[in-house]
Amino acid sequence: MKIEDLEKEQGKLDNGYTGKKAEMMEYFNNTPSLKSMFVHPIWFWWYMGTQFKGWVLPSYFLVIFTIAWNLEASLLNPNLETIVNSIGMILGVTCIVAINQHKSINGILGIVSAGFIIWSGIMSGDWGAVFQQIAYIIALDIPVLLSKSWMGDKPVSHGLNVKGFLILLITFAIGYASMHEVITLLGTPRIIQNSLLFGVSLTASVLSLKKYRVQHIFWEITSVFSIWTWTTSYLAGDTSLVMLVGSLIYLSNDIIAMTCTSWWAPYPFNINYWRAKKQGVTLSKK
Repeated sequence: MKIEDLEKEQGKLDNGYTGKKAEMMEYFNNTPSLKSMFVHPIWFWWYMGTQFKGWVLPSYFLVIFTIAWNLEASLLNPNLETIVNSIGMILGVTCIVAINQHKSINGILGIVSAGFIIWSGIMSGDWGAVFQQIAYIIALDIPVLLSKSWMGDKPVSHGLNVKGFLILLITFAIGYASMHEVITLLGTPRIIQNSLLFGVSLTASVLSLKKYRVQHIFWEITSVFSIWTWTTSYLAGDTSLVMLVGSLIYLSNDIIAMTCTSWWAPYPFNINYWRAKKQGVTLSKK
């Protein structure tokens, strides 16, 4: 049995609406965001509001912590760069949490958060972060807005097959080579680190779009790379605690995805595996 079949049995895919709301929910669940936001603009934002329901509890706690942490940082150091960076991080974390819940609002949150992070990166001269966010927009956010499969609660996760492995290799090679060339031309430090980080991040984005669960391993590698970058920058006296906490927040989100959400439900380290086993259900890893 697949995880979406289990969730149907548990009633999680029943939207519970009647009348006009049920009609609009059915429409939005089967229509790409970029089209539906123009066809039914008012109802579209109602639908986006529903995308914040049904998350696993640890994800709500993570977003609340992110808001509190960045609010404190902005109050302690109330300058434009800190505020812009804080807004970008809050929206960015909410975006990746939405991905874990298979919510299509991640496309809109991703584009808006990327705008703030790019703004912050330009102010600080962090061109690696700028190009990384541009890549996220192109490889993940815009395709999600154009995708019907990301609309509604469609928790379909795939194991890594031959096709996925080829996508992985090609995407990483393109990401690493392109970033290495750009950083070399700009004269930005940490060329190898930033090129590897970009390659891994781009790969994770494409795997996420295609709904391969192995994406979370690449997101975890991205978080570890960010912590490595923070450590080298800290030793050089060129960073703050805020960057480290941000990396740990993203790493925490990956751990939540693997242990609490339906992406990794067929594996014993995920709580949904034991829920299914209690019902005598064996979940497919395909």
